[in-house]
Amino acid sequence: MKQFRYILFVVVFLSCRKEIEFKLPPGTQSLVVNSNLCSDSLITFKLTYTQAINDNSALITENNATIELFDKDSLLLEKITTSQNGFYQTINTKAKASNCYLLKISTPQSIFWMKDSCPGKCIASILKVDSTIFQGKANFYRIKFQIKDLQTCANYYGLKLKHTYESYISGGGSKQDTLLIDEWVDVETNDPILTQYDNNKYTKKHLLFDDAFFNKGIIDFSFGTSAINNSSTRKTKQLSIDLEQFSSDGYQFYTTLFEHMFYQNDPFSQPTMVKGNINGAYGSFIGKNINRTIILFKY
Repeated sequence: MKQFRYILFVVVFLSCRKEIEFKLPPGTQSLVVNSNLCSDSLITFKLTYTQAINDNSALITENNATIELFDKDSLLLEKITTSQNGFYQTINTKAKASNCYLLKISTPQSIFWMKDSCPGKCIASILKVDSTIFQGKANFYRIKFQIKDLQTCANYYGLKLKHTYESYISGGGSKQDTLLIDEWVDVETNDPILTQYDNNKYTKKHLLFDDAFFNKGIIDFSFGTSAINNSSTRKTKQLSIDLEQFSSDGYQFYTTLFEHMFYQNDPFSQPTMVKGNINGAYGSFIGKNINRTIILFKY
């Protein structure tokens, strides 16, 4: 009898639920700037606004802004007023390495100022590639890489690998469709140059490091990927090595951004504040220079 009462109590207890409607007070919308200040490219901006965590509607874009781009001496380079769904782009001005830029964004509600510079480009090259066993993985594609950092100022780097391959899909009978697919893959390494930074535990697809140990010098290091595995349904065409150089603001932005994204789905973690360089707004206006090396695979 006691056992029956206990079971009945448990059933009743678990069956009683109260739904609580969780309402968040409406917050003030803040401007979010997503910019591309990349050397030798037109300068682009995407302007949107923040929204509540429980708001699943489409992002609100800013289509009535005026963007003014100046050089380091405050000389106006270009004025942008036209937008498509919050997207703005320079028409004549391409970012140049080692140049500093000042930006003014005027919206109907406020004015925002920001500045940054495009780093100069280092000299990077592949010294050797081979196939080896890495941490128990056979056919690991290893790359020995060299950076010549000849600038006296501090430099900040990012390293990414893009794998391009053909995927073969049967279309019925003897017919076969071929798709060309790009994917960013994990950068796998045990080289101290890349593993000494705690921030690289937040993502393996975009490793960040600085030149603290090779400023105005030359450094060799190794990394690779285990993603290059050909089969009857796929074949590697090329591997792109993107060595990025950031300003100090850019390095700080990406470091905090990756940490924020790593913890964003963990309800027990303290949210990481992403550090941009725009007073009164979110996002960033950061300079970047990309040194891309492509390895072609021929069969």
